Amino acid sequence: MYNRQELTDALTLLARKLELAKAEPLSIFVCGGSAMIMEGFVDRATRDVDILALAVEKTPGRLEAQSAELLPGAFQKAAADTGPGKHVNDLLALKPAEREIEAAAKWVLAQDVSAHFRFILKDMLQKLGYGKVSDRI
Repeated sequence: MYNRQELTDALTLLARKLELAKAEPLSIFVCGGSAMIMEGFVDRATRDVDILALAVEKTPGRLEAQSAELLPGAFQKAAADTGPGKHVNDLLALKPAEREIEAAAKWVLAQDVSAHFRFILKDMLQKLGYGKVSDRI
């Protein structure tokens, strides 16, 4: 398990190794627990760094994601799901507004349109205190 300092050390070491190898500079989008730890949203440890995609600067000062398939081979590992508990706690640590939860709920429903998934999502929203959102979706 890695805490914030260990994640910082590991990413710094990776940057140094790439520099020594005279590799092209590499920017990445990171998600999941490691991103939340590094941004200070949660104070916990994680087992991995979930790399979502390469980041490219198409316009000055604005990074955009490229396809994850373009990542170097070692970075293409799929993120391991560790169960809903940690993810729910991370979500709640962000203190999302009701409108943000509703937007997210509508997005996930577009990814899985099954009645069973809608039922699970609505139940979870109720249990997390977002009953009004559950009623609207």
